[in-house]
Amino acid sequence: MGLLDAVKDQFLDVIEYVDKSNKLIVSKYQRESGNNELKQGSKVIVRESQSAVFLKGGKLADILPPGTYSLTTDNFPVLSSLKAFPYLFVSPVIADVYFVSTRQFIDNKWATKNPIMKRDNN
Repeated sequence: MGLLDAVKDQFLDVIEYVDKSNKLIVSKYQRESGNNELKQGSKVIVRESQSAVFLKGGKLADILPPGTYSLTTDNFPVLSSLKAFPYLFVSPVIADVYFVSTRQFIDNKWATKNPIMKRDNN
């Protein structure tokens, strides 16, 4: 990682996910640089037919319905890098965002050769 990449990692992110395949159920947000320190104040855009799950420190912090949100991660630009000095500049404050599709999946066989028959009592 070069100096320019280190400087870019200090900016806030706009976090969103667009599923072009329409087949994914869950996707974890990954930064292009590989440094997944989500900064305080980063924006999360959750689209219709999605929900986002925000984990902070490995614990469920919030479930976000469609809309725009600002994250509270305690990872402040520049300051979090200085605090991470004892950890070889890897922040010990972990925050993750998972996008979950809430749309209805039609005609999925779910890896079965034949459809599973379920009788209706009516």
